Amino acid sequence: MRTIKILGLMLLVTTLLILSCSKDNDENTNLFPQGIEAFAMKHYPNNKVIKIKEFIFGKTKTYEVKLEGNIELKVN
Repeated sequence: MRTIKILGLMLLVTTLLILSCSKDNDENTNLFPQGIEAFAMKHYPNNKVIKIKEFIFGKTKTYEVKLEGNIELKVN
């Protein structure tokens, strides 16, 4: 019985760690550099920005931008 409690606790802690490490800021485009939206509007004026995701690799930030018309951009 004690082993089951320990395994359950370990599973809970692991799940919480994984969820807390997830960085997915794709809901509010106001949090991202203005240059990304300006670039998209300049080069794709007829395609609205749908979603922006931020990825952090060490000190480098990369943004994945999805536009209407099935267009995807990667900006760093």
